[in-house]
Amino acid sequence: MRAIACSLISRSCYPGHMRIRILALLVGASLAGAAAADWKGLVKREDWFGLRDAASLHPAPSFYAGAIAAAFDRRADATRILGTVIAGSPASHEADMARERLIDVHFRSGHYRSALDELKLLLDRHPRVRSLLEARSLFTALAQQGDMEVVARAPAHASWHIEEGNMFVPVVVNGVSGDYLLDTGANTSVLSVTEAQRLGLKLQGQGPGKDYAGNNLAFQAAIAPELRFGPIVLHNVPFGVVADKQEPFVHLPAGKRGVLGISILLAVETWRWSKDGTIEMGFASAGYVKGRENLAFDGSTPLVLAEFAHTLLTFHLDTGAGHTDLWPAFARRYPAGLSRRAKSTVTSIGGSRDISAAKLGTFDLLIDGHQLQLHDVIVLLKPPGSSRRPYYGNLGIDLLEQAQRVTLDFTAMRMTVE
Repeated sequence: MRAIACSLISRSCYPGHMRIRILALLVGASLAGAAAADWKGLVKREDWFGLRDAASLHPAPSFYAGAIAAAFDRRADATRILGTVIAGSPASHEADMARERLIDVHFRSGHYRSALDELKLLLDRHPRVRSLLEARSLFTALAQQGDMEVVARAPAHASWHIEEGNMFVPVVVNGVSGDYLLDTGANTSVLSVTEAQRLGLKLQGQGPGKDYAGNNLAFQAAIAPELRFGPIVLHNVPFGVVADKQEPFVHLPAGKRGVLGISILLAVETWRWSKDGTIEMGFASAGYVKGRENLAFDGSTPLVLAEFAHTLLTFHLDTGAGHTDLWPAFARRYPAGLSRRAKSTVTSIGGSRDISAAKLGTFDLLIDGHQLQLHDVIVLLKPPGSSRRPYYGNLGIDLLEQAQRVTLDFTAMRMTVE
């Protein structure tokens, strides 16, 4: 079965730049006994866009149809299809995998009680799996106040700015104003301890986690009764809470020691920011069209399909990353373009480590047909932690700043740049 581990925030620092990442569920597929080799291989490679395209040509077996619905955040379809898989053989390995994907769907949408219910069923079958036991601690704390919900939504406008390579937007939590990092790569929203106290939030629970580089860390949970972006109002908004001495909060003042993660972005549904410093939220979606998605989810982390060197590749989309970096899969596929091999220091919330890296002189990428370009991009030759993801890199705010306007539409599951 897939391993599920709770992790929190990390900040990776290369010479002269930094980025942050929050990981809440790190998963690795193990699909012994899957029905057909083609479907099995696509899921094992976590090729969600390839799986979608295969299903457009051939009817997908139920589990794979459910996995597609989960990856493209079709929540009702995923719940129905994967629920049927579980009901058909509740003690099977396939049912375990179906529950894991339902946990992903429920967790990233803020439905923590449903995620906890599925997790408990997995624990009934696998009571000694440490990662499941650790995840239960987090889920139990988050589920105490009930699920996150949207109580009011209307188009909202505000301003955004870059500070120390990070994107900040205004927000009101519990009636208290702040400017927090907007981070698509944050699988859990996060506060520092003093920021949680400033907001009047009660800390609860205590859980272990791992950072981006695989270092161990500890965290608590807090639930904000209300969070506002102008006329957009969310209730029961969860945050992980870490010490002020942890990155990225150590150098930030009060009122900025917060990270807005993917569950909040999904609840608002649509986001559009422009180079002139304006940001729009909660406007009407372009509408979902099956087969036109260029966004998908790996657990709770958004992926974007983009074109490099006339080839479609899948990248993590991480607005919390100040700088784009490319990963070992890119280095293996395009070794000829790499130069200046050296060590790069990766500093995460739990510590630092040196990793073999290189640089790519020019990185030209097409997203939704629009060209973006960076120079001297770091290429990691080894993964920073134990996780070996199949994707080609992590696209940060430095790349997105090249566009005049960026739109994230999580209803249509599309990203557009102009």
